[in-house]
Amino acid sequence: MSPLVVRARVGSLWCQKCGRLLCEAHRNQHSCEMEMQELERRRRVDVDAIREGIKRQEEEKEQRAADADALKRAEAGAKAARY
Repeated sequence: MSPLVVRARVGSLWCQKCGRLLCEAHRNQHSCEMEMQELERRRRVDVDAIREGIKRQEEEKEQRAADADALKRAEAGAKAARY
């Protein structure tokens, strides 16, 4: 294969998760170890852990929004004080 063809098709010849270069004959049969580990991890997680993770993510999102709002108000106050 020419380098131009390989460059254009690198997404189909390369596994983005594990970084392996796959040949044309075996790229559809590839079983990625990273993907298998992620599936196994998801199988072991129980419902309560998932709910707790979602709740934690929502709390972190709210905290980031509050911090960003406080920063905007502080910047607006500093800008108003200059004028």
